[in-house]
Amino acid sequence: MKHLIPFKNIESVHLSAVLSCAQAIFLLSVLCFIGIIVGVIIGPFLGYSAIDFLRLVSIPAAGLVLSALLAALVAFEEGYRQRTKQLLGQEREAT
Repeated sequence: MKHLIPFKNIESVHLSAVLSCAQAIFLLSVLCFIGIIVGVIIGPFLGYSAIDFLRLVSIPAAGLVLSALLAALVAFEEGYRQRTKQLLGQEREAT
């Protein structure tokens, strides 16, 4: 099950809650996409139009974009933190 976790290669010391939120948004968006696909297939048999379900595609798409942006923010912050830590370590060694 570990391979199903999105953004599993990103680690953070300070923004781990944001990363967990990004993972949750990603998983909810994928579940919404699956629900929309099921609705498009089964909906006409229940009296709903497929267009009614296809109108909802923008919501999980926005969720995927938001989760990717949050994960990129966490990755950027972690890289910046590691570079700063390395530069401070080099500066202390030089003095």
